[in-house]
Amino acid sequence: MGKASSEISRSPNANRTRPFFRQVWRSLFRLHLWLGTAIVAYIFVVSLSGCIVLFEHELYRFFSPDPEVASLGRQRLSVAELMQAALAQYPHDRVVGVWDRKVSADVIAELWLEGEGGLQQRLFHPYSGEDVGNARPFSLQALGFVRDAHMNLLSGRLGRVVNGIGSVAIVLLSLSGAILWFGKRSRFPSGRPTVDLEERARKFHRRAGVWMIIFAAAWGGTGTFFAFPWLVQSLVGTGSTGQAIFEGLYVVHSGSAGGWPTKAIWATSGVLTSLLALTGVLGWRRRAPKPLVDV
Repeated sequence: MGKASSEISRSPNANRTRPFFRQVWRSLFRLHLWLGTAIVAYIFVVSLSGCIVLFEHELYRFFSPDPEVASLGRQRLSVAELMQAALAQYPHDRVVGVWDRKVSADVIAELWLEGEGGLQQRLFHPYSGEDVGNARPFSLQALGFVRDAHMNLLSGRLGRVVNGIGSVAIVLLSLSGAILWFGKRSRFPSGRPTVDLEERARKFHRRAGVWMIIFAAAWGGTGTFFAFPWLVQSLVGTGSTGQAIFEGLYVVHSGSAGGWPTKAIWATSGVLTSLLALTGVLGWRRRAPKPLVDV
């Protein structure tokens, strides 16, 4: 009798708190849904471009291998001799700059020539003076385009600020997704037959999303510091400590510490993150937050 009266006395509080927490969960679900929908294009761009940036050096070497440089038993040409050789091959241009450029085999000469067709950046054999190719091939320009898209969204300083805001949004998505998954994981449908594309998208989003939470939170957090470096500089300054912190953030962001294995894991996670953004929008575009309502 005492136990029954105790349960009755506790039931009004339970009835009052359940609608409150239900509303909190519904609000959190809507935040996750609409925030993800708002930045789906951003996530898609930075995730896939980040995968390419991870391997930009390897891709450049593959598509634009270094020219062969052999001494041919000669001495290196002087700057004046290189300029003379360049003008002999481009008689209508004028040399505006000469630099040494390190390649894998040796140091090659890079000359900038200006003429009616504009500025050209060419590589010349340092021993024969022969033109051996474009100093800025298409592969290098394409990779530079992708890097700029990843870092600045092709919009300079404004793009860097937008990138920082997007990084904060990714952190919020990760945190809200973690709370929703770990708090309501028992309600996720399991074993239910997949009936349509939207249901498949929802299942993929739930099952793959939990593995991407740490990666997305790490990328969003480090991306925020890269976009707003003053956040770190205001705490530790711009000295060696600040530099060491940024180097550590870069290692976390790029996965460069472990070589190919970690870069491959980071790239795979980047592709999965872009798929999560698409499946999130596809799976819940016409769906009310039913998983958050007690049945």
